[in-house]
Amino acid sequence: MSKLSNYIWFEKHRPQDLKDLSLSKEHRSAFKQFVKDKQIPHLLFEGSKGSGKTTVAQILTNSIPSTVLSLNASGEDRGIATVKGKIKLFASSQPKKGHIKVVFLDEADAITPDAQNALKNTMETYSSKCRFILTCNNIDKINGPVQSRCIKYSFDRFPKRKVISLCEEILEKENIENVSREELTELVNRFYPDIRSVINNLQSACMSGSFNAKAIGSLNADPEAIKESLLAGNVLNIREQLAGTTDFTFIYKYLFDEFLLDTGTDEQKADIALAVAEALTYDSTVPDREINFIACCLNVMYAIDVKPNFFK
Repeated sequence: MSKLSNYIWFEKHRPQDLKDLSLSKEHRSAFKQFVKDKQIPHLLFEGSKGSGKTTVAQILTNSIPSTVLSLNASGEDRGIATVKGKIKLFASSQPKKGHIKVVFLDEADAITPDAQNALKNTMETYSSKCRFILTCNNIDKINGPVQSRCIKYSFDRFPKRKVISLCEEILEKENIENVSREELTELVNRFYPDIRSVINNLQSACMSGSFNAKAIGSLNADPEAIKESLLAGNVLNIREQLAGTTDFTFIYKYLFDEFLLDTGTDEQKADIALAVAEALTYDSTVPDREINFIACCLNVMYAIDVKPNFFK
């Protein structure tokens, strides 16, 4: 492990074995069989951020004799030049004796349509020499031909109680004491389901050698506080809670996964779902994401018959 990885808690405490992960019985059985056979098919892992997709991919490639080309498709490796260049060159080369070659494409839902078409052909042409592991948050952005060439696994959210237990284990290993379960619960609630953000902010809060809640980053709003303001119709409070927020996806997911289930009649739940879906559709393209989210909140208030107000 590099010095940098040893310093970053999320990497330092990343699980190294399948037994350390929260997986369904079916997933665990399949992945254990891949390790036993020392082979994998083309794989497509889909799920929310921090659900363990990348960790499983790394465990598999570390457990199987393999030569790996790792690329992050959310950056410069998302275009057709990468597929026809780096990936094709790697996939077409002769594998090391006793090894399989693996192309690991993280965040593959960012790959351009042209690049996905080229990727489909590369996966098919060199399947005897090279296997592919793709991860994505939004499987709908992966075209049908690429999906059909992979075995797909969906990753559920890591249960909150297990995230809290994970934080306790990390604190014990880092010799950080006197952190209450209530403080950890508040931290997890704020950044869940993104485990990476939970652990990064846990580390931020412990940089002085003890837990300091005031040191936790402010780039994510507290979904529970957003909920209270929605029910009260308090628009200005929501805006204050959003200060510094750059990624609204987790709040939309909270509204859909938790707020919706606890709020209103079936008809109102349907209206909430439609409001969230519409706002999320435009989230990545609107000039101002905060305005888009506030519009969503207003539509949610109207759906549950809450009158918006602009008073502190």
